[in-house]
Amino acid sequence: GVTGTRGKSTTTSWIHDMLKRSGKKAYLGGNITVSPLTFLDKLKKNDVAVVELSSWLLEPCGDMALSPHIAVWTNVMSDHLNAYDNVDDYAEAKAQIMRHQGPNDIFIPNLDDATVSSYAASAAGEVRGFSLKDKKGAFAWTAGEWLVMKHDDKDVKVLKSKDLSLTGSHNVMNALAAMVGASTA
Repeated sequence: GVTGTRGKSTTTSWIHDMLKRSGKKAYLGGNITVSPLTFLDKLKKNDVAVVELSSWLLEPCGDMALSPHIAVWTNVMSDHLNAYDNVDDYAEAKAQIMRHQGPNDIFIPNLDDATVSSYAASAAGEVRGFSLKDKKGAFAWTAGEWLVMKHDDKDVKVLKSKDLSLTGSHNVMNALAAMVGASTA
């Protein structure tokens, strides 16, 4: 599952694309115009559902104490405050993506977002963050022009930021999140 105020569609799409290119059977759904109900009955044991989850889709998950096995959280910004009392209430709705995970689940937070990263300490499972810098807990980060990822205890240069199909530092963050998400699935 992928959530965030911004970047969730791009991150979700990139994770789905990476999984398909790696040979995995992957389904794409959620806010990205495809209801997961359209493929739910097709999922097999080793298939992966990559689902974009808005705060509104996550609220019922909180009510049912459900969170995805792998939860990616891109960021929190002051948005949707017509539906929430304040940013903290909005963030708590988003936090349902990881709030009910167990010890075998994985939380992938944006370590550069103070609100998102503050939830890492309460994660029940493993935390594999991403950041523009090589921070403690980061599994993907930038080093100069490179997007780097931790793989088998090694730092691996994956690609140059200029080679991303979309430009801007926000898309570098989306790519880092997608790298960790896809490699974890």
